[in-house]
Amino acid sequence: MKILSTLVAGTAALSVPTATPRPTADVGVIGAGPAGLVLAHVLRERGHSVRIFERRDSFRPVGAAVFMHPFALNSLRAVSPTLEKQLLDVCTTIHTLSFTTLAEDAPSFRLDTLGDAKRVLGAPFVAVRWDMLRALRVGLPDELFCFGHQLERYEQHGDADGVTLYFADAAQPPRTVRYLIDAGGIRSATRAQLLGDERIPRLRATFSVLPAERVAAAHEAVGGASTPGELGFVAGDNLSVVTMGLSDGGVMWSQTDLAADPTAPLYHDGSDAELRADLGAKYAKSNGWPSGVRALVEATTPADVIEST
Repeated sequence: MKILSTLVAGTAALSVPTATPRPTADVGVIGAGPAGLVLAHVLRERGHSVRIFERRDSFRPVGAAVFMHPFALNSLRAVSPTLEKQLLDVCTTIHTLSFTTLAEDAPSFRLDTLGDAKRVLGAPFVAVRWDMLRALRVGLPDELFCFGHQLERYEQHGDADGVTLYFADAAQPPRTVRYLIDAGGIRSATRAQLLGDERIPRLRATFSVLPAERVAAAHEAVGGASTPGELGFVAGDNLSVVTMGLSDGGVMWSQTDLAADPTAPLYHDGSDAELRADLGAKYAKSNGWPSGVRALVEATTPADVIEST
């Protein structure tokens, strides 16, 4: 859940502007992802007023799936058994892990024992789609969310005056909160300002989710199979694929292209023909890709692409 890796600001006393705005909330949380939503629940339960600042312009699908370790679920249960149940109701339990390399001299393996995780570790390994964010949002009022607010920098004041947040969109006025908790991940502006991090390089990754009917038809036509609860990794030359069979028969699959230009437009604004040409060239049978991966490629349309980073 990344709760323990969030960054907190608001206690160090720096120079105080002459007219610091009055705080609009006790706590400002950066990011409406899993950690940010859980933090909002917990803080509200403890009587704190909260505002969530999210760079997206609305609460919509982002990414394809999140893989959660049993220890993350154990931590969530300790925070809120109710939130853990809401999440488990929409997740897929992972029981099998497979890793395939296309190079002849590289190792491949398969583990069928992940289903024992709940007995051994107290909770299962799970994969959760966009449904997770919707489940974690239940119970949080709309007025908590400030969409279209991508944090650019913050300014700390004295303990009584809190932290002022400045956003990338100049049309969004600064907001002041008593404390700032950044749950936005490793690319957060808070982290960069607080720790002086260099910009973290991006890899070109694309995330797609395919419905069960199309997955079944594609496997029938091309070959291979997708099994609910199986998490698979396939590694090629500068190109890797992750597949996850979901409990409803659908499949999440993502590709990471180490050779692609991360700034180039990809798929969302392209035509089906452009998508076919690009994926067809990458995942041709002659390149050694297994039929299961080629079936998913064949079934994917631009509308299935949830996010490209």
